[in-house]
Amino acid sequence: MPQPLIGIVGLGYVGLPLVRAFVSCGASVIGFDVDQRKVDSLQQGKSYIRHLDSSWLQVAIESKTFRPTHDMSRLE
Repeated sequence: MPQPLIGIVGLGYVGLPLVRAFVSCGASVIGFDVDQRKVDSLQQGKSYIRHLDSSWLQVAIESKTFRPTHDMSRLE
Protein backbone atom coordinates (compact mmCIF):
# COMPACT_ATOMS: atom_id res chain seq x y z
CA MET A 1 0.00 0.00 0.00
CA PRO A 2 1.44 3.42 -0.93
CA GLN A 3 2.31 5.82 1.86
CA PRO A 4 -0.35 8.57 2.20
CA LEU A 5 0.72 12.13 1.40
CA ILE A 6 -0.92 14.78 3.60
CA GLY A 7 -0.81 18.56 3.08
CA ILE A 8 -1.19 20.83 6.10
CA VAL A 9 -1.62 24.58 5.65
CA GLY A 10 -0.36 26.55 8.65
CA LEU A 11 2.40 25.17 10.86
CA GLY A 12 1.51 26.85 14.13
CA TYR A 13 0.10 25.51 17.39
CA VAL A 14 -2.49 23.39 15.55
CA GLY A 15 -0.69 22.51 12.33
CA LEU A 16 2.63 21.33 13.74
CA PRO A 17 1.08 18.86 16.23
CA LEU A 18 -1.03 17.55 13.31
CA VAL A 19 2.16 17.02 11.34
CA ARG A 20 3.61 15.01 14.23
CA ALA A 21 0.44 12.91 14.51
CA PHE A 22 0.33 12.07 10.80
CA VAL A 23 4.07 11.33 10.59
CA SER A 24 3.83 9.04 13.63
CA CYS A 25 1.07 7.10 11.82
CA GLY A 26 3.30 6.52 8.80
CA ALA A 27 2.11 9.31 6.51
CA SER A 28 4.33 11.67 4.57
CA VAL A 29 3.50 15.36 5.13
CA ILE A 30 4.14 18.55 3.23
CA GLY A 31 3.59 21.50 5.57
CA PHE A 32 2.86 24.97 4.22
CA ASP A 33 3.36 28.26 6.01
CA VAL A 34 3.79 31.85 4.83
CA ASP A 35 6.31 32.61 7.61
CA GLN A 36 9.75 31.87 6.14
CA ARG A 37 11.34 31.94 9.63
CA LYS A 38 9.10 29.08 10.77
CA VAL A 39 9.86 27.09 7.63
CA ASP A 40 13.61 27.67 8.01
CA SER A 41 13.52 26.54 11.64
CA LEU A 42 11.56 23.42 10.77
CA GLN A 43 13.84 22.57 7.84
CA GLN A 44 16.72 22.60 10.33
CA GLY A 45 14.84 20.17 12.56
CA LYS A 46 14.13 22.75 15.24
CA SER A 47 10.71 23.21 16.78
CA TYR A 48 9.78 26.81 17.59
CA ILE A 49 6.90 25.58 19.78
CA ARG A 50 8.16 25.12 23.32
CA HIS A 51 6.07 22.09 24.26
CA LEU A 52 6.98 20.12 21.11
CA ASP A 53 10.31 18.34 21.42
CA SER A 54 12.55 18.61 18.36
CA SER A 55 13.71 14.96 18.37
CA TRP A 56 10.74 13.69 16.31
CA LEU A 57 11.13 16.65 13.97
CA GLN A 58 14.79 15.93 13.24
CA VAL A 59 13.94 12.32 12.36
CA ALA A 60 11.02 13.39 10.15
CA ILE A 61 13.16 15.94 8.27
CA GLU A 62 16.06 13.52 7.78
CA SER A 63 13.75 10.75 6.55
CA LYS A 64 11.87 13.24 4.35
CA THR A 65 8.53 12.20 5.84
CA PHE A 66 8.00 15.90 6.67
CA ARG A 67 8.83 18.63 4.18
CA PRO A 68 8.04 22.18 5.35
CA THR A 69 7.75 24.87 2.68
CA HIS A 70 6.48 28.36 2.04
CA ASP A 71 5.99 27.60 -1.66
CA MET A 72 2.22 27.55 -2.00
CA SER A 73 2.46 26.45 -5.63
CA ARG A 74 3.29 22.98 -4.27
CA LEU A 75 -0.35 22.69 -3.21
CA GLU A 76 -1.10 21.62 -6.78
